[in-house]
Amino acid sequence: MFLSSDNKGFTLIEVLIAFTVISIATISLMQTQITLARSYALSNARYEASLIAEEVMNKALLGEFNLSQSLHTGTEQLAEDQWQWSLVFEPLSSSEGLLSVRVEVIPIDSSSSTYVLYSVLRA
Repeated sequence: MFLSSDNKGFTLIEVLIAFTVISIATISLMQTQITLARSYALSNARYEASLIAEEVMNKALLGEFNLSQSLHTGTEQLAEDQWQWSLVFEPLSSSEGLLSVRVEVIPIDSSSSTYVLYSVLRA
């Protein structure tokens, strides 16, 4: 039995090496896709939190909250996420008649970080 020298095709080792290279490339692309999806989700959560914080802050600056009460809380639904916010008025020690306004927004159903927005309000 002789092997002919004009065989056209791939040997088993060539197929295994090609399969290994393709597998490594596919795994790398999948890891990149997962990282991008996580980054998008985090960015979207920060954006939603900033929208809620700005809305609460605007209401505070427009005088829709009682300034004599230092703490206000509430919840908001934005898209599919539930958010809890707190609004705190504190007098500034350096200036009379000015209040520090702090809005904290926290997602209710996840362990994402807190978004905080600060401003100053004339009492």
